Amino acid sequence: MSGTSGLPQAPPPAHYNKPPRMPNSSSHTLVWMIAGAAAAIALAGIAYIALVAFAFKDHDPFELIDKPEFLSAVEPACKDLDALTDEMHAPLTPDQLNRIVAGGRAIPAALEPFTRKQLDDDYPTEDWGNDWTTLMDAVEQYATALASNKDAVYETPETPDKFSIVGRMDVANERCAVPEVIVDLDLSPPPIPTY
Repeated sequence: MSGTSGLPQAPPPAHYNKPPRMPNSSSHTLVWMIAGAAAAIALAGIAYIALVAFAFKDHDPFELIDKPEFLSAVEPACKDLDALTDEMHAPLTPDQLNRIVAGGRAIPAALEPFTRKQLDDDYPTEDWGNDWTTLMDAVEQYATALASNKDAVYETPETPDKFSIVGRMDVANERCAVPEVIVDLDLSPPPIPTY
């Protein structure tokens, strides 16, 4: 190994004699598989969020009465009941209770002109009206019992899961909440759920 100048030349470095190393194709395949799976999961998540957003874009919250025509129809009866009960204080007489019943029954009566389809388009409206009827039935029964027995006890009607119907009534239409004088009739009311 001598060059043209007669001096010996050093052998080439060891890495020059080796063929270039090819990257391990199995490790690259694994990286691409993981990246592909992560991208697929991310796309599926984005698609799911978009689908839910599209499905609920016009969602009517199931617990709220939000159709203006229903709210407007019951508003006068609600205001009349509030005005009537604002002047009342416990203990209530059977006559006062019967006046409350008459005022309270005007609320579901205000929904009677609407068709089945109209009521079905705003889910809780009919149930809310039925709850007012149930509540007024209970107050009327209490008024009758109180007329003959001063120790009669009022019990607030309950939902099937043992909660006070007042809770869901007030959530459905907060502009027509059950007056406190009615709520206070029950000395040991059922619980009101948190919504």
